Amino acid sequence: MLGPGSTNDHVRRMRRVDAAPVPGDLIFFGRITKKSVKTHHVGIYLGQGRMMNAPETGAVVRIDDIARLKDFAGFYRF
Repeated sequence: MLGPGSTNDHVRRMRRVDAAPVPGDLIFFGRITKKSVKTHHVGIYLGQGRMMNAPETGAVVRIDDIARLKDFAGFYRF
């Protein structure tokens, strides 16, 4: 569990995965720079370009291609 806060708060507590991601890494969408973090979505990487994802609050969790969202910001892990 990520705990309280927004996706912006969560990504700040993690480290970016610069090598190959592994299943279980988190995938953030939005814009992340050295000076600002503006994310709007997070999924769980499953491998082979797929993620576990609930597209909006209250939606059924499903499996989607990472390419479904166009503003990929990076893979992160604790």
